[in-house]
Amino acid sequence: MISGWIVNFGAGFATDPMHELAQHNPNLSAMFIDPQGVRGKHPPHRGVHFVHEAASPVNLCSVLLKGGLACSPPGSLATPIDFVKVDIDSFDCALAKAVLRLARPMAVWIEANIAVPPPVRFSRQWDSRFYEATQQVSSFGRTPATFGCSTSAAVALFHEEGYGLFGSDDQDLVFVRRDLTTHVGEIGIDEFLCHRAILSARTSISFVRNALVAEWLDGDASESLRNIWCNFTVHDYLLGLDGMPFAMSV
Repeated sequence: MISGWIVNFGAGFATDPMHELAQHNPNLSAMFIDPQGVRGKHPPHRGVHFVHEAASPVNLCSVLLKGGLACSPPGSLATPIDFVKVDIDSFDCALAKAVLRLARPMAVWIEANIAVPPPVRFSRQWDSRFYEATQQVSSFGRTPATFGCSTSAAVALFHEEGYGLFGSDDQDLVFVRRDLTTHVGEIGIDEFLCHRAILSARTSISFVRNALVAEWLDGDASESLRNIWCNFTVHDYLLGLDGMPFAMSV
């Protein structure tokens, strides 16, 4: 059953395609969650709710409630969600996992940290200090490289939850529930090919030097794991992010 609900975490720009989807489908209800609000023009829509707050695995239910979706015991949503987008530039996979504990959306868009190639699984873990720390870094014109989760980390997480990789949308990975195969076709495409396709469509990555990205992409998996871990650990120390957890494996 389709509920007509879209929830967009990290919906800071009016150019976000989820805004357009809601704007052109007046029967949909949409929630746009971003601590900085929405930058750019966004025409009013009776079904659109804005929540100016940073969502996390800890406050997820309270944030959703502010936008009109109540969590009902024992932790499920009273109203289903059809589509979810997660692009918060921090602990994206941790938040996505928390969302999937409450809802079973048909499709999920999640931004990938495309600097980290398959099969390396990198995932920033939730830490209450991370948002404020990265805002300070960003104020100096730097984009922290250790955000979000890699392609392989996202694929592994969503596979456990019953979703398969369906494709990509710019830097976002698109996952679809496996029980919808008869409606949308093949679910579970090759993560290596998908990752390379995303990279080939971009001339550069702003937060990691191209030479490092190429080295990690073409190197032995174990060696790439060691090099990325070393670079990311030093990176976090220099930017004052040390002590804030991330997970990495092959």
